[in-house]
Parts: sequence; structure tokens; C-alpha cells
Amino acid sequence: MIRSKEDWQNIHGKFAQHFQKHGLSIERFEALIEPRETSYFSLKQENLRESVLALYAVIAYPERSDIPKRNNLVAAGKAWLTKAYIRNGGDRSKTVPRFRQTPNQQIDGQLNMAFGRIYKRRIRAALIADQIIMREFGFGGDTLESARFTLVDPDGRGWRFSPTEQDPTQRATVTSVIRDFSHQLGGAENTSNTMHRVWAESLPILHLAMQLKVEMSKPYPGDGTRHKLLSLLVNPDWISDALWEAERRRIMVCAMMLKIGPQHMVRIMPKEIR
Repeated sequence: MIRSKEDWQNIHGKFAQHFQKHGLSIERFEALIEPRETSYFSLKQENLRESVLALYAVIAYPERSDIPKRNNLVAAGKAWLTKAYIRNGGDRSKTVPRFRQTPNQQIDGQLNMAFGRIYKRRIRAALIADQIIMREFGFGGDTLESARFTLVDPDGRGWRFSPTEQDPTQRATVTSVIRDFSHQLGGAENTSNTMHRVWAESLPILHLAMQLKVEMSKPYPGDGTRHKLLSLLVNPDWISDALWEAERRRIMVCAMMLKIGPQHMVRIMPKEIR
């Protein structure tokens, strides 16, 4: 379902009203959630698979300097879809020649590199974020409704908004969780590498990675990161609701709870409401 422009604007409005009741001005709220970059994806049915590929590309390669890598992944994904279409009896004449002629080795190289980054860095960063939230607030990071209640409950207990932003790579809880997480990996990654390559590198798209983790946790036939991500690509109807939830997560979890500064975050919006 493609929600209206008013619906998307109301995400911010409802959160702003919620926090204004507890002493956070509208101006301060808007400053906290203003992203460094906004990308627009089409949510029309015929464009959903391309938008899934674009989402994977942003998650795998969050920096704007990596846009060529994003483009290479999207092209490889389109080539994979083209060949799958032909294998399943599709009309070759209706396909784009450069996609059906792309060597399989090139396709697999691009997909495996990106999917490896998504799993080893982004999904792990989402798991770290869940642990930070659990330790600091006492509930899982996937539960946004619980998050709102815990942050400012009706009796005024629990979390208090602090206007002082903390560096999301320096807080004691972050360091502690990452150290424990590194140990859980059996020494495959040391704490410093996990801090920088997994956590800090993932901050711009942490809300997207957290939402993708939710989608990947749903049951699919088969197993493995590649299989799940390709299944989500072939069956893309999930992406509209996922982007909606990711934007809510960007505000509530990333900006307000983890205190990730707006200079870090990337926002994705539907092209249809631009």
C-alpha cells in the first residue's frame, strides 16, 4: 500500500506532539530528526523489485562516495532477475540485452559482495542496536509501541529526553555491547573492528538495517542470507510497509533513543509523494 503524503508527514507530526508534551520543542525535535540525505524510491507495483535492489544497495553501501557500487549492485540484481525470468520460460525478446548477457560470474560477484556486507556488517549492527536498547530501556528494539510507552510513560517515569547529544560510538553501553558481541563471534572480529566496520559504518542506515532484519526473520523456504534476500527481491510487496516502519524507527529508535545525530542518517521516502 502506498500511503499518502499526508500520512508520511503525520509520522513526524505525531512524534513531535508526543515529545512536545514532555518538554521537547518542535524546533528541537525537527533539528534532531533532519537527515543528512533523502533518497526517493518508487513504490508502484511495477517498480518494487528495483526499489528492493536500491534498498539493498543503500544498506550495503551507505556512503554517497559508494554510489558507483550501489549502481553496480542494482545492475547485477536486474541481470539476475532477467536470467531468472528467462529460466522460468519468459520471452527473451522482452528482456534488456545487456542484462541477459551479463556473465553469471559477474552477477554472483556483485551479489555475494553486497549480501556479505549486509549480513556481516548491517544485520550485526542491528543486533547490536537491539542489545543496546535492551540494556538501556529494558525491551527489544523491534517493539516501537513499547518504546513510546517506556520513553515517556503516563506517570512520567522512565526515560527523560536530554538535549545533550552523545556520540553514538562513545557511550559506555555501546562499547560494552560491542565488546560482548565481538566475544560472541569467537574472536573473528576484534572490538575495534566491530566498532568501526560494523557499528559506526552502519549508523546512516541503521534504521533500514533493523527493519530488514525484521523482514529476514520471517519464515522462508530454504536458508541462508543470499536465499532470503533473493526471496525478498522476487516477492517485493513487503517494501512499502517496511519503508514506513523504517522511518518511524529512524525517529523513535535511532534519533531519540540511540541519539544518532541527524548528520549521520539517510532517509528514504516514496517517490510518489515527492
